[in-house]
Amino acid sequence: MNSESEEEIHFISGGIELLDSIETMWLKLKDFHIDQFPIWRDGLQLGSFQERQSGFKEIAESGAILIEIARQGDRSRGFCATTITPEGVGEIASLYVEEESRQQGLGSSFVKQALQWLRDYNVERIVVDVMAGNSAALKLYEQAGFQCRVQQLQLVPPVSQDRKISRP
Repeated sequence: MNSESEEEIHFISGGIELLDSIETMWLKLKDFHIDQFPIWRDGLQLGSFQERQSGFKEIAESGAILIEIARQGDRSRGFCATTITPEGVGEIASLYVEEESRQQGLGSSFVKQALQWLRDYNVERIVVDVMAGNSAALKLYEQAGFQCRVQQLQLVPPVSQDRKISRP
């Protein structure tokens, strides 16, 4: 029998029915962002997977969503969530590749498949958000043809252990 490292990677494609399958990897993506970009830690820690899942479900109701999962043997190696808003804007909303599976072309495969799916829906405006300083992600998307259109700056909030969001 082949060892896991010799097994081929295959992709599972679907919609919101696959959301539960990406929770662990989505949390790793969130942790990656928190570790890599500590100035945004407080804001990044606020969102839960359940909130993100709810947002994806809302988009799926009036737009469309594609969830792709890369599997090798019985292990997930990464995922990509791509959406089309009711206004017809396509977005590569989340993309994550497990650390031990990086630099093997999975990210590029996810982006190519996402772009093809969006083209199949005749989406003309396709966007992706990349955290400032995430040079690997920026390079991946630039190689796929994305270019920076706007640089949005955000005021860094003061760091506080006890800060809570108050609503008027």
